[in-house]
Amino acid sequence: MRIGYIVLATVCATRLAAQAVIAAQAKGPDQINLTWSAVPDAGYGYMVEVQSASDARYATWTPLQPIPTAGGYTCDSTVVFRNGRCTVSDPAGAQVYNPPVPGVPYWVTDVNYIDPQDGSPAQFIAWGLRPKTQYSFRARTYTGNAAPFYGAYSNVINAQTADYPARYVSPTGNDSNDGKAGDPSHAWRTLAYATASLGCGEVLMVAGGIYASDSIRMPQKCSPAAKAVVLVTPGETATLASQPANAVHAMTLSGDHLVIDGLALASPGTSAGEYDVEIAGSYNALLNVDFHAPVVPSFKWGIAMYGGNNLVYRSYLHDYGSPDPVQNANGNGGFVLAHPEQLGQSEIGKRGVGCELDQAFRTDLRGQPRSFGCGPCDASYNDKMTNSKNGVAISSATSRRRA
Repeated sequence: MRIGYIVLATVCATRLAAQAVIAAQAKGPDQINLTWSAVPDAGYGYMVEVQSASDARYATWTPLQPIPTAGGYTCDSTVVFRNGRCTVSDPAGAQVYNPPVPGVPYWVTDVNYIDPQDGSPAQFIAWGLRPKTQYSFRARTYTGNAAPFYGAYSNVINAQTADYPARYVSPTGNDSNDGKAGDPSHAWRTLAYATASLGCGEVLMVAGGIYASDSIRMPQKCSPAAKAVVLVTPGETATLASQPANAVHAMTLSGDHLVIDGLALASPGTSAGEYDVEIAGSYNALLNVDFHAPVVPSFKWGIAMYGGNNLVYRSYLHDYGSPDPVQNANGNGGFVLAHPEQLGQSEIGKRGVGCELDQAFRTDLRGQPRSFGCGPCDASYNDKMTNSKNGVAISSATSRRRA
């Protein structure tokens, strides 16, 4: 068996070197899409690496991690619901599975995969990139996890992110400023004002820090060539930590071709049964976001989508619901949560009903969750990053947490 394993890796290496040709296309100031020809018998899948002389995060060739690392949780036993208290916790993440290799399974790279923002092919999406910056990419196959075998590298392809005029928001800014630079005398102060003021074809650079009593409302109707992009400054962490009392949702995207890249959201303000994020528009994208309830258990939900052709990619959505069998009787005692790597929403926007847990949890063909609390709920998402027949209502999510 060991000999056959080595032979498989060798075959993969030969075929990748001979056949795979990577192409790259910028899709905005923060995103570059990669496409390549399929390699027969590609082992477990592909590892994509990036390098840039102008981005210190990638000064040397660095594997991109398409599945963010997940952690544990601690239940607050003082929260009483349905006469139950949550006493089940996993603070160290012992029940969490994080893939040991930052690769992408081969079935995620079928040639018919598209980016629903514009319908163009996309085997892989590079997220969180710096505007007007040159990047180089390469890929190779891998087989195995504990001690993987790697194939030969593909060609190196170069691409530069789009040059959008930048606006800036910072916890040290002021909404009476012009937003044209990142220093305190120019940056805006609130996400609410900054995102409402952002024009199509502009990128809002969000400085790291805490944004309290804040929200995002974006009605802009933009285009694939001129999106409105909200980008957390690469390498920094920005968190929307609370919302105004009159805000039903912490974030509402009612426009088209809007992008939220890199933002964390942990607001306690959304009411039970409601969603932190509502996407009523179409052709929008959530890239590399971390949305979660600040306290476990919680009885609100994560994301509801009404529009069509929306994308959730490389995002960590977690800790909505309860692992307690009394508080969450429909969950059969489980706290099975997962996060999507790449999801394509339906063209026909139909809101599903958010359930607390998915009792019959299954993974789709990409090894990512296919549904949250389906069964009586009409919530699903697409297993090929294109259009499904039903809409998406994402409620519970984190990284392959076992019951």
